[in-house]
Amino acid sequence: MEDYINEKGHMVAKMTAQETMKLGGVGICGSCNSINQTGLDGHYIAALNDWFCNGCYEEWAERSEFYQEDVQFEQANMKRVKELFIT
Repeated sequence: MEDYINEKGHMVAKMTAQETMKLGGVGICGSCNSINQTGLDGHYIAALNDWFCNGCYEEWAERSEFYQEDVQFEQANMKRVKELFIT
């Protein structure tokens, strides 16, 4: 898992489908519902509290809007996710 702030200001973590198991998932994209069984990277989006495959993430990132009032929600979600990867 590698976390970063994207170009619009959203907190995002790049992670594999296998890594989503720590979140309680199995690498199913929250947008297109495809099962990413190959272990390829996708992106956890803290604002949505969801994981998207690369293609869906790119589409979302293009049309997403950053709202300052969501920062606290994003920070709480990312903190929780980071803690799962520390242990």
